[in-house]
Amino acid sequence: MARSSWSATPPLAARLKPMGGVHRLTVHHDGNPKPNNDRDPNAVAATLRLIQSEHRKRMEAGDIGYHYAVDRSGQVWQGRDERYQGAHVADANPGNLGVLCLGNCDLQDPTPRQLESLERLLRHLMARHRVPASRLHIHRELANTRCPGDRLAGPVAQLRRRLG
Repeated sequence: MARSSWSATPPLAARLKPMGGVHRLTVHHDGNPKPNNDRDPNAVAATLRLIQSEHRKRMEAGDIGYHYAVDRSGQVWQGRDERYQGAHVADANPGNLGVLCLGNCDLQDPTPRQLESLERLLRHLMARHRVPASRLHIHRELANTRCPGDRLAGPVAQLRRRLG
């Protein structure tokens, strides 16, 4: 789903840095205190606009911090343009594409469709950017955080083993 489908606010160019080459992929969850079960595109779009607004205010980011988001129904949404560094892992954003799974994966399992889409997206991005499985990370491997939650960390580790 293109940025226009969620009515993203235009990025603030002065706050964006060029990406350069991509050499790492990092998976996240939204970690909101309440589980997210949104499957309706309008509700997902509203969530993405809220995340974008929070990132711009709290982190003074130029846009939503993630390059892609995978909703609970398995739909993939475009976030930040890949030409620009993300704002999703402090001190590790250069060359790092951020992929968000909507939901709090400490409280809820990712859905089967969400995991299938995540795997397809990651395989595509890894092939396109020639990123080896050893450079596929979860947020907690790069920063002191619980992200992407215990219920998503395991499936991403299994995927990395299958791809490695």
